[in-house]
Formats: sequence, C-alpha cells, structure tokens
Amino acid sequence: MVITELPRKQVVIFDGSWVRIPLSSPMEDLMKKNKTEMIKLAIVLFVLVVAFGIVIIQMLIYTQEGEKNMPFNLTEIIVVSSAEGIDKSENPDNYKWNLDIMQYNDIYLQISKNEDYDRNAYIESVRLENFSFSTPKIGNTRIYMPNSTEERLFSYDDNFLINRTLTYNGADAVSYTHLTLPTT
Repeated sequence: MVITELPRKQVVIFDGSWVRIPLSSPMEDLMKKNKTEMIKLAIVLFVLVVAFGIVIIQMLIYTQEGEKNMPFNLTEIIVVSSAEGIDKSENPDNYKWNLDIMQYNDIYLQISKNEDYDRNAYIESVRLENFSFSTPKIGNTRIYMPNSTEERLFSYDDNFLINRTLTYNGADAVSYTHLTLPTT
C-alpha cells in the first residue's frame, strides 16, 4: 500500500485503485460557511439595533423637549379682566344695587415670526382647545368666541358659546367675526 499526499490536501491510498479522502469533511466546510454567515448576520443585526436605538432616543428627546426652532413664537399673553353691571329693574329708586353683574376676561395672544427660522412659513390655522377652569362659588363660567354684534365686541348669546375648540384660520386680515388671523 502506497500513500501519496497531493497538493490539494487530499490523501490518496494506492492498493490497486485510487481513493480520494478529503482531509476536511463536508460538515466542517459547512460550519466554516455558517460561521462567516453568522458573523455577517450578527454585524447586520448589531447595526440595526444601534440604529433603532438612536431613533428611539431621538424620539424620546423630541417628545420631552419639542421643536427647537419653531417658525412662530408665542411672545405675549395678556389677560384683561372687566366687569359690567346691568340694571335689573325699571324703577329709578332701585337702581343703586339691583344689578346683574357680568365679569369677563379677555385673553390676548401675540404670535410673532421667529427671525432665526430660515424657511418661509405661514399660519394656516391656530386652534385653542382643552379649556379648563375652576367652578365659581356664585354664578357660572361660559366661554364665548369673539363676535361683533351691535356696538359691543361680545354678545353673550348661546350661538357664540365655545364647546371644545376655537379655530382661527389664516387670511389677509384680522376678522373676529370670521375668526381669521393675518398669515404674515
């Protein structure tokens, strides 16, 4: 019997016939391929997990801090409180303290364009919602939208009550009756 080593890592045994016996089994080749594929898959999964983690962290930061460079800023809030008395009786002797008192608070919001915002931006609409207030001991609280009937800015009519939201739309000029704001 003659054993000859060939250059391709094969052993040939000669005893009348040639037999090819590989030094590494097909299972070892498959394991080597699987290891490289597993390493590639692990690297891809690691990159995906890191990218997903970065996205989640950015979303959480944005949720907590919000937009840094808004196109418009709420620069001023002014509350003007007033009261008005309306006579209950027609008799001039009872005019002194027989009054219905209407107290109202006007809330003014000033929205200014952010000078640091470098793109063009227009106000499409402004929506006020989630009104909450404490219940007074005497009387009741109602929220009315601005309306111009007769000589007054407000008419305390149930047609002008605000239920949940008040939306101002962008336009060329301010109109309290049509609920529009200037867009520039």
